[in-house]
Amino acid sequence: MKKRIAKKDNIARLELDMKTMYQNKYYNLFMRSLEWGGIDAEQQDYIMRQFWSLGCVAAFEIPLIKEIGFAPFAAVNYNMYDFPASCQLINKRGVPFIPSGTLAVGKEVVLGWIQSNHKSIQQIVNHYIDRIVQVEMVINTNLQTHKMPFLVGVSPNDIEKAKDIVNRILNNEVEVFMDAEDLQLVKSFATETPYIIDKLYSYKTSLENELLTYLGIDNAVADDTKDRLIVDQVNANNQMINANRQGMIECVQEFVDLIKEVLGFDITVKAANNNVGSWHESKKEEEIEEVE
Repeated sequence: MKKRIAKKDNIARLELDMKTMYQNKYYNLFMRSLEWGGIDAEQQDYIMRQFWSLGCVAAFEIPLIKEIGFAPFAAVNYNMYDFPASCQLINKRGVPFIPSGTLAVGKEVVLGWIQSNHKSIQQIVNHYIDRIVQVEMVINTNLQTHKMPFLVGVSPNDIEKAKDIVNRILNNEVEVFMDAEDLQLVKSFATETPYIIDKLYSYKTSLENELLTYLGIDNAVADDTKDRLIVDQVNANNQMINANRQGMIECVQEFVDLIKEVLGFDITVKAANNNVGSWHESKKEEEIEEVE
């Protein structure tokens, strides 16, 4: 019973470790997806962490020192278009310079979102990670079942002879000669589990590519050996990558524009990477460079 519980704990720990690894992987990719100007490194990190976990953040002017600050918020009431009309800032660290009480949105405070749906990045990333980890666990199970060793049933008198035959086979000898009777000495036990790791890995890759597309990160490579349909699929995926990236940039740009208009602080933001061009355009540029 203790061994069974320990085995379940090991499996649960493996699944948790995988989930944590993928969360860190995509967290790091997202945190470096935008380049900011006009604010310091700690403020940039804080804004991106809020976009990751909550999908939104509030900007306000710090009294007395007249500098910009950022904090999470809770809406107090909404206007007729379902946007917060007033809110309260959440002072998680109990610092004295975060304004308390109800603040008017668009006058005393500015709210920003990373997505048009006002959801967090983490929400959809975790959905994909759950699927990816499930596939990883199936891959692990399939891998373990293919570790089943040779089971050789022989009499005590034939152990050394059988061992010699097995060693010759495992040492990659092309030809192994033996008496016909000796063939009965070596019997391999093979599981009936089909090898599907390659298919599972392909499925996992497709899930990761979908997630990268959602994050606006290039993930597809066209192959000259593929037909035009595959190239067109790559280009269609590139359009989706650019659309997702542009959607996030536009949301954040609205935020920094309002900060300038309402609070008077100049902040800039842009994508860390350029838009992905069509495969035909990229190939044409490469050919021009080669000619030059």
